[in-house]
Amino acid sequence: MLEAIGAILVIWAIFLGLWNKRNWFVPYMLAIGVVFIALGSALYAKAQHVHPDETIPDPSVAKFYETWTRPPQRTVSCCNKKDCYSAKIRRGQNGLEYLHKWSGTWAPLPASIIESNHSDPRESPNTENRVCANEMFPDVVYCAVLGSGT
Repeated sequence: MLEAIGAILVIWAIFLGLWNKRNWFVPYMLAIGVVFIALGSALYAKAQHVHPDETIPDPSVAKFYETWTRPPQRTVSCCNKKDCYSAKIRRGQNGLEYLHKWSGTWAPLPASIIESNHSDPRESPNTENRVCANEMFPDVVYCAVLGSGT
């Protein structure tokens, strides 16, 4: 959608620029159009989450990752095969914590991203805890689903 708006802005800016060279807003219109196109492309690429180099042996888990979306709106993908994984979860002093795969540290698990705290919760495909988190920043967690043993 943003790409389409950007393309329309660019086309109109070119048309107006050719029609009347004294339109002061044409360069701004072009710049905004290009930004919309770039932003739309970036958001689309992020939503796709294509990582063909990552393989998940269990097809039910792979399918779960492909279709998992962020609560509560469910409009953005939770994860990809790279940043989602089975994680240990424990109760800490300030709530639930998960073991961050890349840093090996325990990080807070915000209640707002835990599936069971929403009206349309997703269930773990194989009863294990599942977390989608940022590789570099353990405090950035996209989604989490508690397994049956938690």
